[in-house]
Amino acid sequence: MYLPGAILAMVRGFAGQKGTHGFMEYLVSLVQSNTRNCRQIIANAAKINAVMRISTYVIFLLSFVVWLLVSCSSPSPERLLETVDTVDEYGYTIRIQRRKDNKQRQGLYARIAPGGTLVEEAYYEEDSLQGLRILYYESGDTHIVETYRSGLFEGPFREYYEDGKLMQKGVYKNNEMDGEWTSYYPGGQISEVVNFKGNEENGPFIQYYPNGNIKAEGSYLNGDNEHGELKLYNEEGQHVRTMLCEEGRCRTSWSSTGDMKSPE
Repeated sequence: MYLPGAILAMVRGFAGQKGTHGFMEYLVSLVQSNTRNCRQIIANAAKINAVMRISTYVIFLLSFVVWLLVSCSSPSPERLLETVDTVDEYGYTIRIQRRKDNKQRQGLYARIAPGGTLVEEAYYEEDSLQGLRILYYESGDTHIVETYRSGLFEGPFREYYEDGKLMQKGVYKNNEMDGEWTSYYPGGQISEVVNFKGNEENGPFIQYYPNGNIKAEGSYLNGDNEHGELKLYNEEGQHVRTMLCEEGRCRTSWSSTGDMKSPE
């Protein structure tokens, strides 16, 4: 390895002034001095590392102690609740969870038949229904499944026959039946599809025979009141009559047989 010219000239000049022996002594003292400095730096680094490890341990220990104190001093939600059973006049057991301080219903609700069969279960939050509410037949099969938010209907609705087949389905919005609702025959076939608005039948509807053919199609207004054109069909699916309706009062405007008398 070759030193740059300028550095080499400085070394030669220094050696000329001190002599070769003096120059070598200088180099030895320089190395010893640097060695002492390196040892001191290493020792200091080791001390710092040890202090950091101790500090980390102390911080962890203090954090654990604080967590333990908070956990022990703050009662769990279960400790704030109590379960109460009462029996109504029909012998059904009403089981509720409620807060100990203000007696508001909070948690599970159950209604149990005298024979021990669960016939209703729900969940309360701040004394209001929240989430699913399920009603059961005495046989234990599901009857109705409703959805609540803050005590009001909100979300899917399902009703079932006792054999488990779907009877009706729809959706609630803002505590009102809304949109398309579908009803079914006990055999599982669709019996009617109708639109709701404002918690009443409003808009198009179609009724079906059990064989799947259309029975009637038209529109409702403010409830079960046909409004506008109503078409009626026989079980073979043939169009047999057209009627004009106004808020539930209908008159025949066309008949496949020529009979203009309105059906009962």
